[in-house]
Amino acid sequence: MRRGHLRDPGPPGGIPGAARSLTLAPGPGPGPGIYTAVTRRPLGGGPAWQPGETVDVATAVHGCTMGSAYANFLEEERGSLTVGKAADFVVLSRDIFAVPVESIPGTVAQTVVVAGEVVHRAP
Repeated sequence: MRRGHLRDPGPPGGIPGAARSLTLAPGPGPGPGIYTAVTRRPLGGGPAWQPGETVDVATAVHGCTMGSAYANFLEEERGSLTVGKAADFVVLSRDIFAVPVESIPGTVAQTVVVAGEVVHRAP
């Protein structure tokens, strides 16, 4: 697995490395990981850990998508909705680009599509 930091531009083309905070944050769905990348705060509250490493929501999402694909040597096959790549995407319960950051942890995947096939649909 390739490793890096969300602020690290990574290889030519600027694909950031995968952020461990995105994959190790507790809770289901992408909300907790994106929240911790954006705020660097624990879900239960408290001071930010390494506050200089916060990123905006767009960068956190990029880390979950292209960054994750890059970390797993799959950037040519996955990570973005691009012709010729697997259609992997989620439909979230809210627009994480428009809500207050405090609302992001409760965001869940309502629909999950992997390689063009629906693999999860919330009740």
